[in-house]
This record gives sequence, structure tokens and C-alpha cells, in this order.
Amino acid sequence: MPPPAPPDATVFRPTAVLVPAAGRGERLGRGPKALLPLGDASVLALALRPFARLGLPLYVALPAEAVTETVTGAVAGAWAAALPPGVVLLPGATSRQATVRALLAASREEFVLVHDAARPFLPASVLRALLAATWATGAASVVRAVADSLLELGSGAALERERLRAVQTPQGFRRDWLEEAHAAALRDGVTGTDDAGLVRRRGHAVALVPGSAWLFKITDEADYEIARALAPSWANEEGRDAENAERRRAVNDRAEDRRALHPEPERATLQRATREEKSLERSSTDGGMDHDRERDADA
Repeated sequence: MPPPAPPDATVFRPTAVLVPAAGRGERLGRGPKALLPLGDASVLALALRPFARLGLPLYVALPAEAVTETVTGAVAGAWAAALPPGVVLLPGATSRQATVRALLAASREEFVLVHDAARPFLPASVLRALLAATWATGAASVVRAVADSLLELGSGAALERERLRAVQTPQGFRRDWLEEAHAAALRDGVTGTDDAGLVRRRGHAVALVPGSAWLFKITDEADYEIARALAPSWANEEGRDAENAERRRAVNDRAEDRRALHPEPERATLQRATREEKSLERSSTDGGMDHDRERDADA
């Protein structure tokens, strides 16, 4: 049976955000990374903000002791004060894959995004591109070009970094594809390095979306100190994203007004909106932290 036609990427699709954040932060040694203070909030709160601005439903798994045993999922701890309203909290399982399965079971939306809470700096432009790719193809992952030279352990042979990409998050999927992938992994005793790998294992192609230097993962003490140092700059970046969001809404409002006053073919309307959207994308990425071209020139 042929696969169903991909959804129209210009139409907003019901999409949930799943955040497995139940790790103990043993390598960092400060307790759960998601609950650590960062900037004006916590690591988790900053990671959730870009999704909350789009009104996407949020499902977060935390260490069991961080979630009280109540039907409402009330939380214990001052770190919760800056969380977006309406976030659904549930205790994590014994592994990341089991936690993602629990988050899938708690949500119902047609599409899901899976994001690492330890990546608190998610540019809005990357999120929008990831959503569009997910809705259009059924599966997509944020990736980044590899800047460092890479050697094969043992032989010392150099690897062609131009053919390699470092995987970041968010990753987006059709719900049924991700559910099928996790069920098969559980049945076969397979532990994947990420959700996209499990989906690819079932024969589905995964679209690749360019990521950002901002999307580094907090793993150890040095990463956390870097994140703390960058938090003020990220607040400025978030401010630019918010301004661009207001401009984007204004563009959409003008397009609606034009259609009401002067009906025109849908294609022409979409082309005009696309040109204005690309202009906003260029302005949102100017002056950012991504310096791939400079690094490539130095290599």
C-alpha cells in the first residue's frame, strides 16, 4: 500500500512538544539539568519558551520526585514558577526511550516534536523550519555541519566531515511513525541514540533542517558555565524573535485584509506572503551566533 500523501506544509497541523527531562544530571553533578537556574528562569523554562510562543501543547517528563503524586501534576520547587502555563508534567521512566513512550501516550496530537531540555537556546527560525519540514515530509531533524576534524578511533584515519552532520533537536514526526518506531525498538530490544534513528530504522526518510550554534547541549560543568555566560545575549536574541513575530503577524493581517478587499488567486497570495516571510527570516538571523562560513574559510 502506498504511503499517504504528505500534509500541506502551509497549513498549521496539530503538533505536541514532548520533552524527556527525567535525567539525573550525573555528569554535571548538580542534580537534574533541566531544573538548574539559567538567566531569568531555569534551563527547562528557556527550552520551552519558543514552543509556548507558538501555542504548541507541552508535555514534559521530569524525575519522579520533582512531580507530586496528584492528578493535576502540580510541581514542587521554585524552578516551576517560570514554566509556561498549561504545561503537562509527568514522572519519567527508567530510560529515555521509555520516557518518550510515556509522553506519546499522554499526548494525542497528529504530529509530535521531541526536544532535549538541555538545549535551552532554540532560535525561532530553526523551529519554524523544522515544523514546516515535519508537516511536509512526516519526519525531520535539526542537524549541524561538523566544524572539527574527525578521526576514526584505532586507525586514526581522517573522516570526511563534509559528509557528516551533528544531530541536534528538536526532531519532528508523524505520531503514528514515531509510535511504530518505538514499539518496534521495544519489541526488538533496540536502544537508539535518538528518535530519528528509530524512525529511519523503520524505512522512513528523515528530512534534515539546518540547526544553529545556539543549540549546543548542556552536558558537563563547562557547558553550563558557557550557557550562563551566554544567557544575557540570548535574552537579546529572544527579543528580536519577539519583534519579528509581531511583524509576521502584521504581515499575515495585511494579507488577510488584501484577500478580503481584493480577492486574488491563492497562489499569488501565497507567493507574496512567502517573499515577506523570507525577508523576516533574513532579518532574524543577521548578527546571530552562527559563524559557519567564517570557520570554513579558516579551515
